[in-house]
Amino acid sequence: MTSIATGQQNEQQLLARLRNLQWSGESQLPLPPQSVIDFSARARQPDVTVRELSEVVECEPALTAELLRNVNSCVRGLRQKVDSVQQAITLLGIPNSTTILLTSALSNAVQRVESPLMSAADFRRETVERALFAREVARHMGLNTTVAYTAAMLQDILLPVLTCKYQVDYHEYLHQGMYESLVQFEKDRFGWTHAELAAKTLLNWGFSNTLALAVLQQHDSPERLLVDNEDVPLGFAVSCSALLMDVMRQSPDGVTRLVDLHAINQRFHVMDIASSVDLAIKELSTTLHNPVSLVHRLQNAMLNQLDQRRRQVIITGRQFGNYVLEEKIKESTMGAIFKARHIHLRRPAAVKILRADRTNCDTIAQFENEVRLTSQLRHPNTVSIFDFGRTPDDLFFYAMELVDGCTLGELVRTSGPLPDGRVINLLLQTCGSLSEAHELQLVHRDIKPENIMISVRANRPDHLTLLDFGLVATSAPEKDQAGEMNCGVVGTPLYMSPEAAMGREKLCPRSDLYSLGAVGYYLLTGRPPFTGHNVTDVLQQHMKSTPVAPSECTDTPIAPELEQLLMKCLQKNRGDRPESAQEMADELARILPVVPWGKSDALDWWKSLAARNQADGNQEHPMASTLLSGEGSGSVIDQTMQTV
Repeated sequence: MTSIATGQQNEQQLLARLRNLQWSGESQLPLPPQSVIDFSARARQPDVTVRELSEVVECEPALTAELLRNVNSCVRGLRQKVDSVQQAITLLGIPNSTTILLTSALSNAVQRVESPLMSAADFRRETVERALFAREVARHMGLNTTVAYTAAMLQDILLPVLTCKYQVDYHEYLHQGMYESLVQFEKDRFGWTHAELAAKTLLNWGFSNTLALAVLQQHDSPERLLVDNEDVPLGFAVSCSALLMDVMRQSPDGVTRLVDLHAINQRFHVMDIASSVDLAIKELSTTLHNPVSLVHRLQNAMLNQLDQRRRQVIITGRQFGNYVLEEKIKESTMGAIFKARHIHLRRPAAVKILRADRTNCDTIAQFENEVRLTSQLRHPNTVSIFDFGRTPDDLFFYAMELVDGCTLGELVRTSGPLPDGRVINLLLQTCGSLSEAHELQLVHRDIKPENIMISVRANRPDHLTLLDFGLVATSAPEKDQAGEMNCGVVGTPLYMSPEAAMGREKLCPRSDLYSLGAVGYYLLTGRPPFTGHNVTDVLQQHMKSTPVAPSECTDTPIAPELEQLLMKCLQKNRGDRPESAQEMADELARILPVVPWGKSDALDWWKSLAARNQADGNQEHPMASTLLSGEGSGSVIDQTMQTV
């Protein structure tokens, strides 16, 4: 009784958290048709009869067709056709009938939204496949198949809406591979997950608490659900279906985890379940058929992921060149970054390793060329490359300095807009790094907060390190007499220069200065110069719109000369920007900040951060990534890391 009471208490806490969840776009969510609202309201009345409910349905041909289609579908497995609404409700039951109508109405409302990141056909096909998979898991594990099927149908119902509203953000997730899962990305970026928003929407529409909680559990660890519960919970079936491959790559390692579940519970046989799903799909519309069966896709994914896991298992403690790997810092679908140590000098380093299946002869040559060029840079604010090479089993790697600090993006997200004195100091250091690169006619092409880190070095606080130079494009750049490079569209949309956004103009060092001006704008205001609903919207603004002055976006005082310089950097015409990084540095050095920031201020800030972390029991401050975290889209290295 105690465990039951505890479980019920936990459920009530989850439901309360859902109802209190705030989301700025809630007003944009679809509403159920009045007929469905009426049916749902009557169905909750304890004395309602099947006849009364059938009269509500029969007034709406669409509701009638939906119930009859569902009860006669192969999913229900009836031998005789049902043509009476009253009989359909009797066979399905009032709760199931309500869920069917609500699910149909919600699906129809959301299907009218065309996502730029996933086709409606692919989304529908994947949704049905997940639902059938959840149903078969529930059948194998002795769970409620109807609730499992419906919850899996609804678990991603809001993704088309969200990927439209936050296209730039989800596009970044798909192309940068910086997060282990979609849910981790959503939590970090928005503070909520699409599962939480879907569960809240279901409650608002009148779905049962059981169904809403099952949807909420879709990204819970199925391994933990098995280990932590004596009886397999209903959410297990839904969380298993969320591990399948999909367009949004919600769980990159999901297939291997599905295979491993058999070791925890002998009743779970993923290939048997997949075979049942393939048979069920054959009975459905051909538009829901995948050219390759789920069984074959799982087998191929299994081989790929097991090969990747094999390499990962042996990778810690392995020697790459003169460096021995100590621990994994970060992982993506394209490779990983490890903390390492030189075998003789004992010097710490960061080693980035690329998967062999993501390279070819062209990218290997470009990779080597880029590392050589980067290694020519000696400025103290530029990341240092130590070594690069290739292992006997075709793993390409390069070693660089290990930066124990935080990116400027992390800094602003945790501390808010920065005082103008601190911004001037950070921009000055960045200009120093860029000035050396530009003198060698090397253009970074992906200046953004995530590609710039600060740390404490030799008792010098706020030491800045510029990361991930995008020096070589995937095809050999053509140079004109001015040393400009024709590179196509490269960079990050939020900080991309107009000429880079157009993709047809040649990039020169002043393109980097535009991006640096956008970074300075972000540091002062906590927001980039332009935001939009999608990538195209943001790029169009970079090409045509004038940003609002930083002083109008924040209450923090800003030196007028600093604001003027940043707005000069953000000019559409390259000729109207500072002539060089050195000229920009000279102008920055002459600016008198409203809020000065000296070495003592910076030391106090880092000491207070360390004290807060010590009080919280953290050995390392939460922002310290101890890695070179910028996955710049401009460089060959990072294009290789990001290619699907």
